[in-house]
Amino acid sequence: MHRLFVYGTLRKNQNNNYYLKNSQFEGLDSIKGFIMLDFGDYPMIFEAGAEDIIIVEIFEVDEYTLKRIDILEGYKGDFNINNLYSRKIVESMSGLSGYIYTIESPDKFPGLNIIKSGDWLSKSHK
Repeated sequence: MHRLFVYGTLRKNQNNNYYLKNSQFEGLDSIKGFIMLDFGDYPMIFEAGAEDIIIVEIFEVDEYTLKRIDILEGYKGDFNINNLYSRKIVESMSGLSGYIYTIESPDKFPGLNIIKSGDWLSKSHK
């Protein structure tokens, strides 16, 4: 089993949450050191200042589910130049560690708004 932190369309009541239908929800948490960009229909996060925080939901997922989400997120493996996202192990503010999908080069996406709250479900970014 794997722990997965989700922050956008995989969260509860979002359009891709069905990928997690057979996974165990562990709760809400936050992760320090990331900034969230608004792509309209979904967010992306990237590593940034140490004080920036994003809100995540934590799920325990099996290998099959993780592979399906890898495909959804355009993750083809560590260091693959064709990855849309990278999958990294991070630690939450409560001390749990797990996978999260991030982008490496936010400069490829100029002009996008930062979701200052770090919460994709907050009303302030929509």
